[in-house]
Amino acid sequence: MAYRANSWRLGSRDVSLSVAAAMLSLVLGCGSGSNSTSSLTSIQINSSSAALRLGSSQQYTATGKFKDGTSRDVTTGVTWSSSQPDAVFINNQNGRNGFATGIGAGTSTITASEGTVQATATLMVSNPMPRFAYVSPAKHGPEVGIYTEGADGSLTQVQGSPIQLAGANDMTIDSEGKFLFTTEQMSGFLQPQVSVNSYAVDHTTGTFSLPPVSTLCCNFGDFNLLLSPSEQVLHVNNSQAISTISVDPAATLALVGSTPVLVSSAPANTVAIVMEPAGKFIYAAIVVPPSVGVFTVQSSNGMLTEQGTVPIAGPAPDVLVIDPTGQFLYVMHPNNDLQSFGLNGTTGGLTGIGTTQTRGYPSAGAAHPSGKWIYVGMCCDGNPRVSGFSIDPATGNLMEVTNVATPGGGEPVIVVAEPTGRFLYVEENFGTDVFSIDPESGALTLVTQQALLTPSYFTF
Repeated sequence: MAYRANSWRLGSRDVSLSVAAAMLSLVLGCGSGSNSTSSLTSIQINSSSAALRLGSSQQYTATGKFKDGTSRDVTTGVTWSSSQPDAVFINNQNGRNGFATGIGAGTSTITASEGTVQATATLMVSNPMPRFAYVSPAKHGPEVGIYTEGADGSLTQVQGSPIQLAGANDMTIDSEGKFLFTTEQMSGFLQPQVSVNSYAVDHTTGTFSLPPVSTLCCNFGDFNLLLSPSEQVLHVNNSQAISTISVDPAATLALVGSTPVLVSSAPANTVAIVMEPAGKFIYAAIVVPPSVGVFTVQSSNGMLTEQGTVPIAGPAPDVLVIDPTGQFLYVMHPNNDLQSFGLNGTTGGLTGIGTTQTRGYPSAGAAHPSGKWIYVGMCCDGNPRVSGFSIDPATGNLMEVTNVATPGGGEPVIVVAEPTGRFLYVEENFGTDVFSIDPESGALTLVTQQALLTPSYFTF
């Protein structure tokens, strides 16, 4: 799974590990003595055994067999449960029924039940160390730095790094670390032009070679490069439109189309886009009027369908963060607050939850891979800092649990939680701060500082 951040904008991605579908059928007696031909006799779950990394998700489905011999999808009709709720959160909300998220290391039994009829599956959540971190631009200029993570969270540059890559902007990487996707500014044009590229990554060293495997040129956007959970589609923010690009198994790129971002039929400027972890909806931070645009992702080709906008109180949104379970969206803007919304899993619609006061203007943010906390960089009041807020899993409400000053006195421009959830990286104007995250309280403790010299993009 890729964890990435960019200057003033952060997207959270969630890519589940696919597992070969195995049907599990557990036939139990109904025990009610009913002669109804519609009585449920057995349930089948689409995957009997699966594995996820912390922060990743899997959609379970259930098929019911009935006394009259018919079968149908009962995913939304059964009750889903997890035997280890500290390891796996599984949703029963309409539109997200059976959507499981790994929120802690461990193995859980997933149960789909209706009365006395039930079926079970096993889901293991692992928390492996990230292999490599990619930073752009690296400290020497237009290049990409590649690092390994130490036991204390410090980053060590690998041999062969940095790699010269003029104009590198946003980056993301597939879940297996096979391909790195970038947006890059092109030279030789009167107006700024941007290409989208894919590079083959050496699994052992983390380095990649030029030229790219595939290139699409030009003007597809320069930030918010989102890789879908299926890893078959990229979405790129192009300010007033969102491009959809197909990705084949060899990382060959092909433009599918572009969806305009409109408000009242007029083009609207978008500063950030995020995708919820099931990959069904994309949300766009719109400048005028201050609002969040909602788009449905077509399952056939990844193209977007506009579903309307939701107004934001106060200044325009800068940063959108979605929690790993896909239940809540948090909006950050140049005001002393965070605005919280609930996500409808069926329509993608947003429902206001509330507003949380902050100690400064939120300038960057990231959700912890467990979904327990959200971390927010604060700026613009002469007292730059990072606050952490616990997320109520039932309501989405926030409560501050930690607050630390940036040790260099610079304003946070990047906040990213690494995939294991052990460390938080905060890029301030004078260096990169590495904080450890207390696994029980979410509290931050400064571990070290490194001079990565204000990268704009940071991904694992």
